[in-house]
Amino acid sequence: MSRSCLAILWLCSGACLAAPELQVAGEWLNFATVQGVRENSPYNPGNNLAGLPNTRFESVLRGNLRLNAAPFVLAIGPRLTGRRDYGTNDASTNTTHEELYLQSWQMEYRGAAVDLFYNRELLLWGPSLFASPSNPFFRDTNQVNPFTELPSRAFVGGRWRFSDTSQLNLLVNVDDGRDSEVLRHFKAITALQLEHRGYDYSLGVVAANRDGKWRSGLYGQHTLGESAVLYADGAWFASSDRLIARQQGSDWALTTRPERNYVDLLLGGAYTFSGGVTINAELRRNGEGYDAGERRAMARYAQFHADGFTGNDPATIGRSAQALGAVVQPHASTYGRNYLLLQYNDQQIAERTSLVMQWSYSIDSHESTVTAVISHDAGDRIRLQANLNAFTGSGSGEYHKYLDYAIFTGAKIFF
Repeated sequence: MSRSCLAILWLCSGACLAAPELQVAGEWLNFATVQGVRENSPYNPGNNLAGLPNTRFESVLRGNLRLNAAPFVLAIGPRLTGRRDYGTNDASTNTTHEELYLQSWQMEYRGAAVDLFYNRELLLWGPSLFASPSNPFFRDTNQVNPFTELPSRAFVGGRWRFSDTSQLNLLVNVDDGRDSEVLRHFKAITALQLEHRGYDYSLGVVAANRDGKWRSGLYGQHTLGESAVLYADGAWFASSDRLIARQQGSDWALTTRPERNYVDLLLGGAYTFSGGVTINAELRRNGEGYDAGERRAMARYAQFHADGFTGNDPATIGRSAQALGAVVQPHASTYGRNYLLLQYNDQQIAERTSLVMQWSYSIDSHESTVTAVISHDAGDRIRLQANLNAFTGSGSGEYHKYLDYAIFTGAKIFF
């Protein structure tokens, strides 16, 4: 955040008329990451393109300060990180990196029924665990890794609470913040969101516009008794930024999809057993994803340009690197079209120990990711954690392009 934003925060805090209430919290993370980098991947041949480290040691200090002084709410979330990477070749040399940044900030005026705000935040909604197609800002919502944070964005807008159960939000994404948009220029997204919460259900409707292109979304959930929940999250849109591979003579290039209607729909449910274990199951159908022919074309595109790394011509190597780098599409929420997603959550598998197991499976490419997160409270302020990930499949889809596995282990200290 710029110095001017910090100055605004300081001035606003001095302007608060009510007796202020300051809340301070933080955590210190120290963890190691071990990755099995795929050496034979056509998307990252010999690890010469991405330069992924095989080992990383990282220390992160996270702070959260919140000042409540009606009618103002002010908050900042600074982060101080330091890491040491150990590489595998000339493209992933041993490096040290330090960074100080703001993951979040909040400047809100809260009136009787209308709120105004300028925030940097991770703006998530909807009941699903893995993705939120209706969210035009953050479609991937999976936050199971305890050591990483999804990048945040900056928003300005207002909130009208026109009843105890309903509100209308106007949101303008004015900056991509920590969530840098690789391979496409940032353009502001404006969204209108209507939310309503009933006794045993909730419902949300979203309309968003980016550069004259509209996207509509719908999400909701319904509670069945005391143990079961059914939910859905979907979107309809008429254009796509996704790149597809096409052969052009003896060359391969990426082009955008033609404009047509797309539907991205997730259906899910959760059941909580008497012992406290919760199981979630989700099915997702994303019409924007690649079909079988498009997946094969992308694999041929990658192999064609990976062969450019075998020569000694710097110009050819540079063109190949640029072409393979274009395959990275963070704005593309899935690679394929059909997915099955399962989660097992036991917060008391042993004394002061929890376990979360996830399985994400691509029905189209038969690839999968298996994730296990184990947490153990070693004291009131110390938590030991491990996040284990294994990727299976041919490597032509989304899960197995770069890594065979990734293991995170470390500890958090709360203060």
